[in-house]
Amino acid sequence: MTIKNKKSNKKVTVSNPIKTVVVKFANLEKYQREIDIDTTMYEDFYLEACTRAVEQNIRDKKTMITPFIEVKVKDTKFFKIYNAYKVLINASYHIYANTLRLDFKKTYNVDLDREPICSKSVDTKK
Repeated sequence: MTIKNKKSNKKVTVSNPIKTVVVKFANLEKYQREIDIDTTMYEDFYLEACTRAVEQNIRDKKTMITPFIEVKVKDTKFFKIYNAYKVLINASYHIYANTLRLDFKKTYNVDLDREPICSKSVDTKK
C-alpha cells in the first residue's frame, strides 16, 4: 500500500497490517481455519488468531481440540506451536481447557499449565 507523507509530500510504501493467519489443529484440513487479522491491534496476533479459530470451531460444533495448535502467516515458511490449554483459557473456555489439561497430564504426566504459551518460530524448510 502506498501513502503520501504529509510533511515531505513523498510517496511511502507501507505494508498492509491485515494478514491472513492459518491455524491448524492436528493437521486435519476440516479443522483448519484462515483468520484475517490486523497485526497492529494485538500484542500477539498469533494468539488472537488461535483464539478466534478455537471459538469458530466450537461454535461450528467442530470441537476437536488438540494439545497443540500450529499457526503461521499464510504463504510464509515460519510457524509457531501454541499451547491449546492456554488458548482455551484466553477464549474463556475454562471447562474445555481443564479437561484437556487433566487428560494430557494423566496420559503424559505433563501439566500444560506449566508449559509455555508458544514455541519460538520454526522454519518449515529445515
